[in-house]
Amino acid sequence: MNDPIGYQTLQHLQEAPVFNQWVVEQFMPYLNGPVLEIGSGIGNLTACLLQKNLEVTATDIDSEYLALLKKQFGNHPQLGLEHLDLDQPLPPDKKTYQTILLVNVLEHIPEPKKALEGLRTKLAPHGKIIVLVPAYRWLYCRLDRELGHHRRYERNTLAKELNDAGYHLEKINSFNAMGLLGWTLWGKLLNGKLLHRSLINTYEKLMPLNKGVDKLFQNRIGLSLIAIATAK
Repeated sequence: MNDPIGYQTLQHLQEAPVFNQWVVEQFMPYLNGPVLEIGSGIGNLTACLLQKNLEVTATDIDSEYLALLKKQFGNHPQLGLEHLDLDQPLPPDKKTYQTILLVNVLEHIPEPKKALEGLRTKLAPHGKIIVLVPAYRWLYCRLDRELGHHRRYERNTLAKELNDAGYHLEKINSFNAMGLLGWTLWGKLLNGKLLHRSLINTYEKLMPLNKGVDKLFQNRIGLSLIAIATAK
């Protein structure tokens, strides 16, 4: 794998189905097919989307991930697979999507505004782009560097990035308050290099508590930001 730490992290997250479903639940009011999923990896969220009976085009820059997706899902009737590099001009096909989904993708891209501008051409009229990114610049640490993150986001910087790329921001929320505590302790204070399987398994077991804490804070704080936007 070209990205061994990222791959290992995705493998560990594959063993957290309740967490993966929780992530997708945040988008369900806005998800309509066909969906263009950017950076599908090994398909942790792709599987959840297909379970919702959505038509999905899963994409990745890494051909090895695409091969794993093909092996996992075979010829699933609701799934298409495409190689997609957001640092390059997008393929000139005319297909558009009701939903474009970027979960933990934008922070990896050197020129996110340019990537968002390109994706706007793939958005159908009245379609929505859904973006999940890591929150708080002060939280950037070794974990981020090892995972290939160029940045973490504040609400205003994410909003500006979307606005400058030609989108109208409908809403932006924080997500995963307990994850914020864990990342601060393990990543920022203890200088952890990797999200070990034991950490993710423990987090998975605590999901009822995690969901309750998010409700308590009413999307005001969290490890991630989720933005919903439409093309201007």
